[in-house]
Amino acid sequence: MNALLCISFMLALPTQSAEQNVSLQQSPEIIVVEKSWIKTRRRPGWDRQIILIQDPNPTNPVRNERIRMGRTIEGYNYKAKVKNISRKTVVLVGWDYTFTDSESRKTTSHQFYTRIKIGAGKKKEIAQFTRVPPTRTISANSIIVEEVVINYIEYEDGTVWRRE
Repeated sequence: MNALLCISFMLALPTQSAEQNVSLQQSPEIIVVEKSWIKTRRRPGWDRQIILIQDPNPTNPVRNERIRMGRTIEGYNYKAKVKNISRKTVVLVGWDYTFTDSESRKTTSHQFYTRIKIGAGKKKEIAQFTRVPPTRTISANSIIVEEVVINYIEYEDGTVWRRE
């Protein structure tokens, strides 16, 4: 009986998790001021950025494709101007650029992580390039609704915010 009481007491004690610096607030402390996308061409390596092709669709033919340096490729540049409304400096933003077909309610989402330093109260543009188009199919009489959703924020002090 004493052993059972001792075990149940130990289970009732609070435990420290590995991610004790995670905040799960409803709204992020970054607001999206503007958003846009454009079809473009680029030459990998000229800007020294790593190009990540991120598409959740496993049947996508460009998924995991290795892009050779110097070859011009066509793709899409997704951008969002954001404002840090917290009191802390942001160092990483995880965000989705989503497109929703108003008729079929089908949503296409592009997930990105951008390492960028945004001071408290400052605005900056986050942008990512991918070969994946905004959406693969649309209805002739539908309206496409665009939205940028902030899912993850990492701060300079090591704390993070994550959407529930």
